[in-house]
Amino acid sequence: MGIGWGSMLHIRFTDDDLLRTTLGPAPDRVLETVLALDLFAGRGGGRRFAAWRERTAAELPMQARSLVNLARVLRPVPDMLAMARRADPAEPHHLRRALDEFHRIAVAPYQDQVVARVQADHEIRLHTLLTSGLDHLLGTLDPGVHWRNPVLALPAQRHREIRLDGRGLRLSPVHFLRDRPALLLEPTADHPATLLLRTAIPVYPPFTRPDRSSARTGALRDLLGSLPARLLHGLAAPRTTAELVELTGIPADLALRNLAVLRASGLVVSRRVDGVARHLRTPLGTAMVEGTDPGPAVRQYHR
Repeated sequence: MGIGWGSMLHIRFTDDDLLRTTLGPAPDRVLETVLALDLFAGRGGGRRFAAWRERTAAELPMQARSLVNLARVLRPVPDMLAMARRADPAEPHHLRRALDEFHRIAVAPYQDQVVARVQADHEIRLHTLLTSGLDHLLGTLDPGVHWRNPVLALPAQRHREIRLDGRGLRLSPVHFLRDRPALLLEPTADHPATLLLRTAIPVYPPFTRPDRSSARTGALRDLLGSLPARLLHGLAAPRTTAELVELTGIPADLALRNLAVLRASGLVVSRRVDGVARHLRTPLGTAMVEGTDPGPAVRQYHR
């Protein structure tokens, strides 16, 4: 597919930029909260975030509602992000307090799901990098992003070109992101730019608050059989459905049904790359296989 030269942001790479392109860690708390605020205030995300948006709107306290109204006037990214990061955490600051309130309602209850999805997306992209190379990774970042060496083109509100000038690019999958990737430019020239990418996993169920009641209990009860266990053991690395079928000997229709149960239980995540679904265990799924506590691993990843 060719690059559309309309309203696009063109990121131009040199050979040094390609050598310095990396997969970054999960976003920090401030960035994650501001991105969630931008998503909520801008009413983006579609059906995937519908239940999250409804619950968040019903529970927001007054201070956080004022923050949402402000976010519809200022740009959460980068304006409010820069203001929040300049604020001294040790000093009282109304913006940081309001962001903390918004995080408590809109982000914290979903933290395990967010970490699992970002981690799974990161692992699958890393697998693509290691097995198919950087050129293929850049060509499969997002349906709206097009790569033709040396230019990466993504949708933007106005046409412009960014030259990385040897700084490289950090690719960072994030969960709370509106309907297209976003580029963050660091204020100093010796730091790489960061391209925020949607964890676009279309086979996920809609993003909702974890349900500790009968629905989750029933899904876990369905796992007490040999087929889901064999699938979990086979997902130590990202695999396609066909690879899982070959590895486990489980017929494709049964594998797909059991993978759906595993996803509903939060034990497996799936993401489409080049139109092919790849599956990976979440930290909870790995803990079930290994008989360990998933908490420390999840917290360590999200620091």
